[in-house]
Amino acid sequence: MTDVVENEVVEETQVETQIEETVDAVARLKEVESELAQKQELVKQLRKYEKSQKEAKEAALKEQNEWKTLYEESSSKLAQYEQQLKDNSINNAIERLAAKSGVKSVATLTKLIDKTKVVVNDDNSVDESSIESLIAELQKTDSILFELPNVQTPELKKAAEDVSVLNYETELRKSTTQKELEAVMKKYGKI
Repeated sequence: MTDVVENEVVEETQVETQIEETVDAVARLKEVESELAQKQELVKQLRKYEKSQKEAKEAALKEQNEWKTLYEESSSKLAQYEQQLKDNSINNAIERLAAKSGVKSVATLTKLIDKTKVVVNDDNSVDESSIESLIAELQKTDSILFELPNVQTPELKKAAEDVSVLNYETELRKSTTQKELEAVMKKYGKI
């Protein structure tokens, strides 16, 4: 009987051990389940964070691209304005120097000058000597654009004197008083 009791005690001990092991396993399973739930929550938060970071990065890239586009547009407009300023500086200098050169038509001369040969400094000031040399070239090749120097030939001088005499005589005839006669004579150097 002792064997039976021993067997029963051993069996009870084994059952108790199995129960304890099962309770421990259940407790451990609950801990693992709790840790798993925590880890799943952390994974959710991590994915949410990664998604928000990705969205923020995409928004930043989009904004940078917009700034890049705005920068490119602004750079393009600036280049246009700088070119307009350069062209205006060249045209103003040409018109100013053309007027001094005795050209008949400043507008025509402005159109005929090769503006690519005009030297422009870094500060958009124009090297006037380059324009003067271009005008000199045009005076040689297209002299019709320029006024002739005021040279009077003897015939022209005689004709001018004849006109002057006619004007003197005409004004004398129109004079009605002594004062008017004296003024006309002074004007033409006769008294």
